[in-house]
Amino acid sequence: MNFGPWVFGFVSNFDIRISSFAAVFAWFVAAPALAAEPDAAGFRSGVAPFLEQHCFDCHGPDAAEGKLTLHTLDGDLVAGQQSETWIRVLEKLALGEMPPEDSPQPDSADVQRVTGWIRGQLQAGGHAFEDKLLLPAFGNYVSHDELFGRPPTGPSYSPPRFWRIRPDVYQAVVGQLAGQKLTQPFGLSAPGGGFADYATLYKLDGPSVELLLGNARAAAANMTRFKIENGKIARDGWGAPDEVLRVLDPANEQPSDEQIAALIRSVYQRVLQRDATDEEREQLLTFTRGGIERVGRLRAVRNTLAAVLLKPEALYRVEMGHGQPDEHGRVRLSPREIAYAVSYALTDQPPDAELFASLNRVVSGPRAEDAGSSANPNESTEAKSDARPDGHPVKQVVTQQVRRILDDPKIDTPRVMGFFHEYFGYTKALDVFKDEALNPQHRSQVLVDDTDRLVRYILDQDRDVLRELLTTNLSFVNAGYDKGRMVHLSYNLPLDWKRPEQQPVALPGNQRAGILTQPSWLVAHSGNFDNDVVRRGKWIRERLLGGTIPDLPITVDAQLPDEPHNTLRERMRVTREEYCWQCHRRMNPLGESFENFDHFGRWRTSEIVLDREATAANIDEKGNSRGPVMRRVPADASSEITRSGDAKIDGPARDSIELIHRLADSDRVRQVFVRHAFRYWMGRNETPADAATLQAADRAYVESDGSMKALIVSLLTSDSFLYRKSETRVSKSETNPNAK
Repeated sequence: MNFGPWVFGFVSNFDIRISSFAAVFAWFVAAPALAAEPDAAGFRSGVAPFLEQHCFDCHGPDAAEGKLTLHTLDGDLVAGQQSETWIRVLEKLALGEMPPEDSPQPDSADVQRVTGWIRGQLQAGGHAFEDKLLLPAFGNYVSHDELFGRPPTGPSYSPPRFWRIRPDVYQAVVGQLAGQKLTQPFGLSAPGGGFADYATLYKLDGPSVELLLGNARAAAANMTRFKIENGKIARDGWGAPDEVLRVLDPANEQPSDEQIAALIRSVYQRVLQRDATDEEREQLLTFTRGGIERVGRLRAVRNTLAAVLLKPEALYRVEMGHGQPDEHGRVRLSPREIAYAVSYALTDQPPDAELFASLNRVVSGPRAEDAGSSANPNESTEAKSDARPDGHPVKQVVTQQVRRILDDPKIDTPRVMGFFHEYFGYTKALDVFKDEALNPQHRSQVLVDDTDRLVRYILDQDRDVLRELLTTNLSFVNAGYDKGRMVHLSYNLPLDWKRPEQQPVALPGNQRAGILTQPSWLVAHSGNFDNDVVRRGKWIRERLLGGTIPDLPITVDAQLPDEPHNTLRERMRVTREEYCWQCHRRMNPLGESFENFDHFGRWRTSEIVLDREATAANIDEKGNSRGPVMRRVPADASSEITRSGDAKIDGPARDSIELIHRLADSDRVRQVFVRHAFRYWMGRNETPADAATLQAADRAYVESDGSMKALIVSLLTSDSFLYRKSETRVSKSETNPNAK
């Protein structure tokens, strides 16, 4: 699709027709809806018998618990008349909430088949729940067993997509050309939690388009700044390329087509890192010539520059794939698409020359005929693992380039630390208000900096990374200058503690275990004036155990009783009411393990509550209250892991330290960590088709003794990263597990 005429119309004289421009981009990033037929055979053979066996006792012709009956379902999700009921069924099955614990449980493979069928039919019918499953907060809705519990059934791939570039990337490219920090047209925000940079989250709207046009104008103005010295044109500052100055030179009465073509070539290389096609060059040449006649040379050149800055590929990562589909219906990304995908996966900069050149060589060189996908239709290219990259030339080159970028200290790779910021969420401590009067030593920025240094230290070792992040008792303490605020007291160190030259320092192993006991993480997952059992428990359930928590019903008043004489654990009793406990049982026992810390992240063995009797007796001779009297009660950090999916770690735990060490020993926790890394670097939730990629990444991590670099390399050389497959080419067996 050629958007040149549209863009030219909008930038000429900067006639901002925002609604039309936004409509073009909305069309550009939208996926076409697919017509489909309901799978009646799949319903009759696999789904209806499952519902009758496991659901009809409570939701059948003789019972309607929760005002829900299932015996009237006809299996037609495409028509949409019963879609809301099917969505409820899917939610309950995916969450493991139904059948109830005291009822006979279906085989996990049967649950996977039924939920897979429902998902496929909801998608075929274009229902909203499938859109909801694309959101970052819903990644765990795909069964863990479906991804890791059995061998992959086919090769992995991602859908073709246009992925809006991140704000930092936009600033690095357009801001540099503008010579200033631009008003940012893009933002990042994950609704409901999860990773923020998902390809499906962002579309252009009117205000964004206005800012894009304004920024393009600023960049074009900077790239055309010149002055006349001694009768000759010279650049004013550093922004104007020589090719632009030649066209703008007053001494050049009539710029030639060759000079304008050179200008076009220059701006294409600066903005898009490629040459214009013949069609693009001719189009821009005609546009520039016409502009010179209508509005003068300077404005015409600026409009030409802006037209290139507003091309969709300057604002989106284009990942459509190139070439003929392989035997699985997949196409591999082009060398250019791979280069941008790799560079933006690790950095905030466009690809460098070496990355471009290496990929172009392998595709155009003597081994190009071997650079496609596996010749064996039963063998995923995932099988040619990182240990044997020479088995696949493109993957070999991508492996080399990813390792080069990760290993080169001169190349900034903020995306790696960005993953740990988003995964653990400890940087949110900066957003949690704390009353300084309660703890004058608290300084959240220092605590976050300390944790950043600890993460970098563990990444530098690059060995058993997840376990170290979860269990180490090492910490950087007051690593930055704290202006005498004694932030080290947050780590329960002595008042007169002196910062050593060599860090990290060892903290008591019975008090600290990794990131989850760092003050920054504890503050980030606390309230303003107290701990937050629910938030901490939810984090463990979702980020370590791969569980799911339903959205809070809008009818629920999520308030704890105001009882200063009771501990937080005692006030949490209201969540044990039957209606609330269905969800809170998944969070509270995990979050309560951190009650041996206060909400500033300091270790404690007791907590302070109001002594009602002593307060009542604390009056002066006139009978006026002298104020509240407090008392200490033992801190109860006992906890329990339940329904984790890994029976080896289920059971009571003494406190957070024991609980965390047990979690760190779990294969499931490691695999869930891999799932989250997948989401971050793929920019989407995993699907059953990604099983091969996830299992290969987990193997790479284990076989490398827990190397984060090995995990990243595996993900960025995976079929999910390199291959695209349109939904129109997805076979029936991939959307219907019952199909033969």
